[in-house]
Amino acid sequence: MRSHKLRLVLDPGHGGQSSGAVGSSGLAEKELNLKLAFLLKDLLESKFQVFLTREGDVDVPLEERVRFAESKEADIFISLHFNADALRNPNLNRTEVYFPFEESGPSMDLGELICEEFRSRLDIPCVGPIPSRYTVLKSKVPVRLLLECSYITNEEEERKLLKGKRLEEISNIVGNALIKFSELDFCRYRGFEIKDEFISFAFSEEVSRDQVKVLVDGKEFRYFQVMGKDVTLLKEYLPGGIHYVEIKGRTLSGKGLPHVIETIEIEPDVAYFSASILPYAGYQLVKIRGFDKHLNPIPAGVRLSVDKIEASVRAIRRGIYKPGELETIIEAKREISDETGSFYILLKGIKDEIKLNFTIGNLDGRLSVENIPKRKTNITGFVFDENTKKPLKNVLIQGEDFVTFSEEFGIFELERSREEEKEKVIFSKDGYYALETELSTESIDKIYLKPLYNGVLFGKKILIDIDNRDFSDYSAVGRSWKVAENLVLLVKNAGGIPLLTRDYPWQEIDDYSKVKKAVREGVDASVQISNSRLHLKDDLYVFFYERDESSRKLAEAVSGVTLYKDDPPCLMMPYGSYFVIQLSGPRIVINSRGAFGKEWLAENEVAKYIALKVFVGLLWYFGYTGVYHREYDVEYELLSKSSIFSEDFPIGIVMGNRVRLLFSRPDSKIVILLKNGEKILIGKPLEGKCITLPDGN
Repeated sequence: MRSHKLRLVLDPGHGGQSSGAVGSSGLAEKELNLKLAFLLKDLLESKFQVFLTREGDVDVPLEERVRFAESKEADIFISLHFNADALRNPNLNRTEVYFPFEESGPSMDLGELICEEFRSRLDIPCVGPIPSRYTVLKSKVPVRLLLECSYITNEEEERKLLKGKRLEEISNIVGNALIKFSELDFCRYRGFEIKDEFISFAFSEEVSRDQVKVLVDGKEFRYFQVMGKDVTLLKEYLPGGIHYVEIKGRTLSGKGLPHVIETIEIEPDVAYFSASILPYAGYQLVKIRGFDKHLNPIPAGVRLSVDKIEASVRAIRRGIYKPGELETIIEAKREISDETGSFYILLKGIKDEIKLNFTIGNLDGRLSVENIPKRKTNITGFVFDENTKKPLKNVLIQGEDFVTFSEEFGIFELERSREEEKEKVIFSKDGYYALETELSTESIDKIYLKPLYNGVLFGKKILIDIDNRDFSDYSAVGRSWKVAENLVLLVKNAGGIPLLTRDYPWQEIDDYSKVKKAVREGVDASVQISNSRLHLKDDLYVFFYERDESSRKLAEAVSGVTLYKDDPPCLMMPYGSYFVIQLSGPRIVINSRGAFGKEWLAENEVAKYIALKVFVGLLWYFGYTGVYHREYDVEYELLSKSSIFSEDFPIGIVMGNRVRLLFSRPDSKIVILLKNGEKILIGKPLEGKCITLPDGN
């Protein structure tokens, strides 16, 4: 039978081969963590059932610590640590209290109690409670905290800790806060239930209506009621589909509600549809969009089924369609709704009007589609990815006197007024090499575009951030922003998705908001750009999170990129800022102050150099190594009136009267973009030769 005492799991961090932080005298964090855990256990055993995740010098995996706490059905989990400054600042010393990321409620309440105790009883600052994504805080335990009690890289603090009395002080502070918290008890979340007209979320105590906030899919949701211990959402105001619901607030007695984050699914109620038909030579592209009774688009993931295709009465009487011919009239279809609530059907070979009968959820629809004859001067075709053979939408297609884009299934049609059978056409899309080819009115052409860099960055979300510490130096912000702008251009050109954490250089964004954006977007890699002064020699540095192997590999890739024979040295160092620790996946910080300070390139060119170094490192990390570079002389007059880069990389680095260009294909050409907008392509001369315009001027 379970005791009436709260169950407390104390987690002494590190152990075994993992020493944690180490002071200048050799004092190891792992020893302090275990000593503090034993002190707390002795202090609290009369009030709590106390368990330790380790009782000796062993390194327990983080996931095992979580499993241990859950197996003990813990009410409270406290991970105990002492910190070190990654940038070797000997003056830094403070307490830090971390609670689970994006949570409020009991964990934050206990964190605030502990912070109050530290601030009133210890002679160093206390920061927190700070939201965190530490692995040990990702569990089902109702109350979870991680404490960084002080910095043992501060020599004065290390001396105090060696004497032992300091640990007793810290033990009494944490223990006193835990006893106060246990006397208050805390509110618990009981789960949710979906009923006919509402969704009910239950808690162990009565909820304060005035202090509850409900978010659905990240937006505030006002259609809810509070009835005693339940928060009830009205289903009629929620469109069908999958939703992410958050509830936070306080009880009537002032305690924090457990932060609820749940995924719920509601069957869509389809009430209306709209349709549009785009005619092509021999094809009809049908777009059908579904809506609920409030005219909200239906969610992504709903299925459409084509029930029957019928010929018109006229076509039946005239025998226009042969038996079974209507069954082959659908060339392709997208039966699952996209994020706009839309479905697509490509029809081929319509000779006369047909009736399209379909079903979306509970809605039956019927649509008439007529045959539209082809204009003889138009060119029709399809665009595909050369590697995957999948159709490509939104490809830019340019002829001599027209511009258009490919649609769903990669179909396109060039509307022309001229009678010539053939015309040169350029196809271009972010993430693909541009293609120039000749098309004819006589056939339906299939065009294949080759992905840039084998498509390794296609669709990858790359978070790009400027270090908040740059804000103490006006020039540092400007330099970092220039690097960020160039990196955004390179990622976008590769078909990646660059995600800047701020909209303009001096916008104030706290690190928590940056991490929150990264988590919600599901980024594939993160790069923080810094130009702030370090407590280190001014060089080019790549910092990485030492407990994450993917971060180390990305740092190795970036530091290994060489763009010049006399590149400034690029040093790798482990690092532990909030931004780096709290993210997941590969993440690095590149501090470029040393590169900007050497005056080997103009400032704008240094920004390009840093961006290219990071970008090529990203290519290497994701598996593409086919990058090479060439250097050319350029006449000053041409440099002054143009930008010069390659077909493969939209940035070139200028040093004096020389330009360094990057390539990824043997047959890539050099692009000269004149200030009047004219673009000239020339073949690569031998390295070291002079780049000139085709007419020799």
